[in-house]
Amino acid sequence: PIVPKTHEGRTAFVSTAAFQPGDGQTDADALCALEADAAGLSGSFLAFLPDRAQQLSVQQRFDTSPNAPIWVRPDGIRIAATAAGLFTEELLAPINLHADGTPAGQFRSFGVWTGTSDPAVFDADDDDCSEWTSDSAEQRGSSGVVHFVSNHFYRNINPSRACSTADYHLYCLE
Repeated sequence: PIVPKTHEGRTAFVSTAAFQPGDGQTDADALCALEADAAGLSGSFLAFLPDRAQQLSVQQRFDTSPNAPIWVRPDGIRIAATAAGLFTEELLAPINLHADGTPAGQFRSFGVWTGTSDPAVFDADDDDCSEWTSDSAEQRGSSGVVHFVSNHFYRNINPSRACSTADYHLYCLE
């Protein structure tokens, strides 16, 4: 059998639990931290979401300097060639594993909230369910799909979902 090369780096995973917008970005970050802790992962974990209150793009919430460690899935597979590459390039592998290493949505589309049309750029007009405080069907949130390595991982073909959508998850990054 072919054994893929594994790498050291910061962990990235997709949440097992769905995230229901309504209580804000703090709850999104807390969900990521809770799942990382339950899986025995060390480090601080945040949701792959922009921070409108601080006017930060998704990328600006994380260290993507040239010497920053890359992100890997829980199985050690490298996600992008560089830390910044996660936000600016096609991925080398999808972020499609949960914190415990189990696969996400093997037989169906597995949606994630992202709140961005470009994770490297802050845009106050991106759909983010009113900073993740609204679960209204009238409000919208940008989303992606875990099985993509193209920009559809953060910006799905049909990118905007009603904030009342109850089965969308989060990307969580260390």
